[in-house]
Amino acid sequence: MAANAQIIEALPFGDRAKRQASTFAVWFCASVLLVPFVLMIHEMGHLLIGLGLGFHHLRLHYESVSYAGQDEFWHFIQSGNRAAAAAITSFWKVAALEMAGPLVSLACRQSHIGAWMNSIFGC
Repeated sequence: MAANAQIIEALPFGDRAKRQASTFAVWFCASVLLVPFVLMIHEMGHLLIGLGLGFHHLRLHYESVSYAGQDEFWHFIQSGNRAAAAAITSFWKVAALEMAGPLVSLACRQSHIGAWMNSIFGC
């Protein structure tokens, strides 16, 4: 056996079970606390781009950002009436608004926030 080899002792079953339960509890609590924070960062991306592009009556919800004419816009898109949808708002503005949240989430993941989350939570 090499001089620098480590000897790992097996933990008794009871100690191992307690350690696994403790680790699970820490991960579970961290996830419950972190998910709302991460979701709000994502939604703030939608909101800030919407404000910058001049969307009217923006409303920030826990799971979404809505704007005036949103339901009508998507109804016209689904029915194939693109001209009526374009009269409500420009397609590129809606595309930018829709992409803003995932891009902010990706930017956070690649930045210091992502490194911080990785060091704490190992994700």
